Amino acid sequence: MSNRLAPLWLLAAVLCGYAIAGRPARAQDTIAGLPTNVVVGTKVTLTFQHGMLSESGYSMSCTVAEVTGNWIRCARDEFGTRRDQDWYNLKRVVRLTKHD
Repeated sequence: MSNRLAPLWLLAAVLCGYAIAGRPARAQDTIAGLPTNVVVGTKVTLTFQHGMLSESGYSMSCTVAEVTGNWIRCARDEFGTRRDQDWYNLKRVVRLTKHD
């Protein structure tokens, strides 16, 4: 008798588990510190906190080439011959200004 009811109990357990599980996990839609309208190709000015990259306050302009997590990569200028990549941590950026 228990062999006949085993599939029914298994189905009931699966349905209860599915009902209790709740909503599935999702990734965050926006990156903390990055305005939602900043996408690849956007020209921005990054302003860093005093003493982060130099003794005085430091700001730089760049064109966004890639965004990964809290990191932003600036595109090289068209005449640049450097092969290294410029990645900047957005946690160290005090102000990010978008240029039109």
